[in-house]
Amino acid sequence: MMQTNLLPSLPLPDREDFRYTSARVKVLESQLLTQSDFLRFRNLSPADRIAIIQDTFSWFDGNPKTFTRQWTEHLYKVTQTMTQECNAPDLGYYFLLPRGIELIQALLEGAKLHTTPVPMAESFCRSGDLSELPAELIEPVAEARRLYKLGLTGSGRRLLSKSMVNLLSGSRYSKLPYFKTALTRWVDTLDVRLLISATLRKGTYRGLPGGSLHLRSDSDIESVARDLGIHSTDLFEIERVLDERLFKTIIESRLIPAGPEVVFGYLWELEREFRNASMLIAGALVAIPPKELENAYRRTYAK
Repeated sequence: MMQTNLLPSLPLPDREDFRYTSARVKVLESQLLTQSDFLRFRNLSPADRIAIIQDTFSWFDGNPKTFTRQWTEHLYKVTQTMTQECNAPDLGYYFLLPRGIELIQALLEGAKLHTTPVPMAESFCRSGDLSELPAELIEPVAEARRLYKLGLTGSGRRLLSKSMVNLLSGSRYSKLPYFKTALTRWVDTLDVRLLISATLRKGTYRGLPGGSLHLRSDSDIESVARDLGIHSTDLFEIERVLDERLFKTIIESRLIPAGPEVVFGYLWELEREFRNASMLIAGALVAIPPKELENAYRRTYAK
């Protein structure tokens, strides 16, 4: 089994280490915004939307232009606090690694990053120095950088995604059934997103290891849709269904009394709540009609 600095494979997590924080999470889960909250807020005036979001989140200073930066920083603080409280910092890295890879990918593709508080990516995103990365990310990021410079965007994205999946698969958490299922469904969602990207570029795509779809550039998308129980073969609709399935898997952590699953599931839900609140803020800034906000929210909320 792979051994890494970020995500050790041994020993298996002790549920007793998570008992106190799990109990605290059960209370915090009841305070998350619900779908009905969002649908009620969407009909408010732009100024009232911002005001109610400020009342809801004590860390928000009321400046809608920096809301994304503020919620991102808050999420990472909560992640670090909770996982340190459980004596399991690697659970924080497990949750944050996909976000870190996302930032690294954006930087390599030329995006200007306004905030990069993900621990494993922050220094690299500021300096571009590979030595600032954790040891297990240096080689894949260096190779991805080379691929991007050659214009091989699809290959660079797949390489970073594959490296991330390999690291998550080697973690001690992925030995637990909940994380194993969640990772498989996360890979399926990533697979279709990468296939969509390749299709838009009119390129080819080879699927990621560890998923259940086994996508290839010549995959029978009809069979994928059939397996998911939907009639549409639209890749964006398939991605939406996969994302909803993934989120429903994540929130099964609520059925577990105590353990790393409870903390991980809450962090994912918290991020989803912040992203939904971002849509309210965005709608206030650019006057997005309430119906469009409702549709966007329904696409990101597991019923």
